[in-house]
Amino acid sequence: MFLSVMAIGIISSGLGFEPLDVLLFAQALNGLILPFVSIMLLVIMNNKNRLGHYVNHWKMNLVGGVIVLVCIFLGVYSIIDAIMSFIS
Repeated sequence: MFLSVMAIGIISSGLGFEPLDVLLFAQALNGLILPFVSIMLLVIMNNKNRLGHYVNHWKMNLVGGVIVLVCIFLGVYSIIDAIMSFIS
């Protein structure tokens, strides 16, 4: 994993990208991935075939739903922030 991060850093530096631009791009990608991961985790935690009697109860689903909404908000905010920084 460390070597792949180093390779991406070396390649992006060699291509002339600014480090801050690369970090902002990575932030935008995380903003896209985070809501999907949180939704998938909530779906998996409600799968009775896999978890049996360990599935979420309605209270945990409520907390999970709030977390998903926060993740979606943060993802949209992250994308908008990254786009605005590229524009200006």
